Amino acid sequence: MKKLERSQLLKEIKEAFPDLRHAINQEFGLLHLEVGVFYCFTQQLIDEGKKESVIKAFEIADRFNRLGNKKIQNAIDVSYVEGLEFKNTGKNTRNWAWKLLPQSLKDDYIAFHGINKVKQFDKS
Repeated sequence: MKKLERSQLLKEIKEAFPDLRHAINQEFGLLHLEVGVFYCFTQQLIDEGKKESVIKAFEIADRFNRLGNKKIQNAIDVSYVEGLEFKNTGKNTRNWAWKLLPQSLKDDYIAFHGINKVKQFDKS
């Protein structure tokens, strides 16, 4: 089976979240920067408590993390998963989003941050 590629990822993101089209197009075709736009958008959705949109974003990231080529997998891991914040703050409730994060993305997050960081927001 052929691995999913950059053009497929960007098409899917832009179709799901049309407001990102302009910002992604301004990243000069650099995959990590394009995925970084998607990460920033997802974090904003988490901070704003937009559950349905977060689920949609996580589904896209998970699919391309599992089925994408090596460059896509690396970009999802480094420029998307590693930066996500799930710890509640005085301003934002975020830990709800951890429960929605697909396992493949959780595994990458834990591999980078370690289990101790996860314990801060992984409360039942």
